[in-house]
Amino acid sequence: MTLFYFIVIAIVYIMTMHLAVKSSSGFNNFQIVTLFVVGGVLGWALDSYLTGFVFAMIMHLMFW
Repeated sequence: MTLFYFIVIAIVYIMTMHLAVKSSSGFNNFQIVTLFVVGGVLGWALDSYLTGFVFAMIMHLMFW
């Protein structure tokens, strides 16, 4: 998975969670985007953007 695919899948995931699923009021979009930026950095450091995406997705679901 390249950086481009990571960004596209992250945007689709964020928009799906924002539009289709009701998030709690204490957890806003800025925090979700920050989690995916951290996931992208983690994916870059580990040379596996899939790992970074899974990390960001799990952290989002934990804080949701």
